[in-house]
Amino acid sequence: MANTPPFSTLSYSTHVWIDRLPNELLSEIFLCVHDLVGTERTDEPLYGAPPCTFLSQVCHRWRSVAIACQHLWALFPRVGREWTKACVTRAHSVPVDLRFDVWQPTPSLRKTRRLALPAIPRAETITLYAELDRYEEARRDATEVLRGLAAHVAPRLEELKITLDQNFTWEEYQPTPVPSLFKDETPPRLSMLDLDGCLIESPRSIMSPSLTDITLSNSCIWSDVNDMIQFFQHIPLLESFTFNYPSNDEHGFRTEPSQTHPLRCVSLPRLNYFNVEASFDAGLRIFSYIAFSPDATVIFRPSDCESSTRSRYTDAELENLMTSAGSAVRAHFQEDIEQEICYESVDISHATISGLGCHLGIPGGLRDVPHLRAAAAAMYLTIPVFANTTRLTLNEDMECIVMSDLACCKNIKRLHLHGVAPVLLDAALHDGDVAVNELFPQCAILFIQGFDFVGWPGTSVYDCQVPDAFDKRLAKALRAWRERVRKPIDLVLRECALEPATAAIFESALGANHVRVA
Repeated sequence: MANTPPFSTLSYSTHVWIDRLPNELLSEIFLCVHDLVGTERTDEPLYGAPPCTFLSQVCHRWRSVAIACQHLWALFPRVGREWTKACVTRAHSVPVDLRFDVWQPTPSLRKTRRLALPAIPRAETITLYAELDRYEEARRDATEVLRGLAAHVAPRLEELKITLDQNFTWEEYQPTPVPSLFKDETPPRLSMLDLDGCLIESPRSIMSPSLTDITLSNSCIWSDVNDMIQFFQHIPLLESFTFNYPSNDEHGFRTEPSQTHPLRCVSLPRLNYFNVEASFDAGLRIFSYIAFSPDATVIFRPSDCESSTRSRYTDAELENLMTSAGSAVRAHFQEDIEQEICYESVDISHATISGLGCHLGIPGGLRDVPHLRAAAAAMYLTIPVFANTTRLTLNEDMECIVMSDLACCKNIKRLHLHGVAPVLLDAALHDGDVAVNELFPQCAILFIQGFDFVGWPGTSVYDCQVPDAFDKRLAKALRAWRERVRKPIDLVLRECALEPATAAIFESALGANHVRVA
């Protein structure tokens, strides 16, 4: 420590060495600092100066080097007009990232947006966020930006995000038309597309063969199933697809089946994430014409409410839809079926059947149409990847799925009942249904979790009526059930509220060694 130079000497020495660095190396250091500081998020308005402006405020030489380092200034337009002008001037020939905001009626913001439009041909990312009903002239301002996007090609573009937010009710909702983009020329490098509230009238401008990630929220880019098929055929590298159009009555395109293309006609071997929340027919149509790996994550949530499901479809239409979709779902898992692969665990909750990375839903409106509800459940449950599972979890009210639908699950060894699900099992066992009499014949252990044997009996819980003295009733039903299948069962009561005699009641019915409270 005695030989350590004083701090002032170190600072002076460091300053001298930095000052000797050539401009090219100093510029590279600035870029590293830029990366360390972190680029600004393009999903937020760009306020004030760029983050690395401080590099230009140390000394005259650093200022000259920083101003000449175009990448430090390549994210605009900014909320301030002067900083936008500075960025446009300083990043005059390098690739840029553009974010256009339409959310407040400030004349200066119009000027900053106009300053940035000529840079579109150099843009690697473009974000347009517009709140169309935020102020009186918002739609006009958004249209001006869209016209700018239509007037320029974008040969460098890699990411495009357009959000056209509006006030609406689903009964009246229509996405905002986007007549044209990029002179109808497809950006060859476009890999990420995120549209919200858009009706793309000329999809050619976004059908890049480089696309790997697509998110469509309340947006339309095809008019019917044939258009949809052609769109997917142009993007063979797609890895992630999200389609969200949760209207009760519309889904953005006509869903009549194709007369020229067979099911699963589009091969997307790289697709590993498929997430659709839309009407029952729209979701199944999209799924049915795409062929991708059974290992991919699949999420399908029908958005049909109870009233719309029955008003929009005839029984014949639903039956035809489920027949074709059922074939497509089975074909999707065919490789796993042939290799006798199944999900280790399957969950049932709120009209949804789930395995690892797979969530398939049934519209709530089928609840009161027994034969169609059963057909929709069978479309998924009878497929061996679900039917052959050994572990089944039933969560709360299963809604459109009933116990008799699960008769095909004959290999269940562990059955988990959460919340009020024990009431559903009890009701099924008391019905005397032939399909239920031998339900889960291989089941060796039953878990009941979170059931309140003290406060729930005699009340309605989540619209499920819990019988009085439910512990005695359930114990009797479980004993009769296991006698029918001639196999004992272990019962685990986990995190349940119990009456003093509840455990003893189950022990009397099933045997003291077969009941455990956890």
